[in-house]
Amino acid sequence: MKDDKSNLIYALADYKQLVMQYKTQFSLTVKESLFWRAAAFWCMVIIFSMGTVMYFWLSDAKRGFLDSKNSISQLGSRLAQITLKLDETQRQLKATKDELMLKGEAISRLEQGISSASKRLVENLLRVR
Repeated sequence: MKDDKSNLIYALADYKQLVMQYKTQFSLTVKESLFWRAAAFWCMVIIFSMGTVMYFWLSDAKRGFLDSKNSISQLGSRLAQITLKLDETQRQLKATKDELMLKGEAISRLEQGISSASKRLVENLLRVR
């Protein structure tokens, strides 16, 4: 009976030691899982924050691109208007230049006519005297 008692005591001691090992291992597992849960939570918070920042940055960039596109189209239309005005001004300048050339030729002919008329008058005056 003493043998049974001592075997039982050893068995209970082994059982107690095994239970203590399981408790220790369980507490370590709980601590480790708590750490990984907290790490996962903070990773999610960081990823969500980065996603939010990226969303607002991209929407701001998209808005900037749309503004740039609108500005470019406005500049294109203004450039087209300026080109039309420039073409019209060039046409007017060419017409004015042609008109000035015609007037210059007319003035030149008038000067020649006046010169020859005054020459004739001088000759007539010299003849008369």
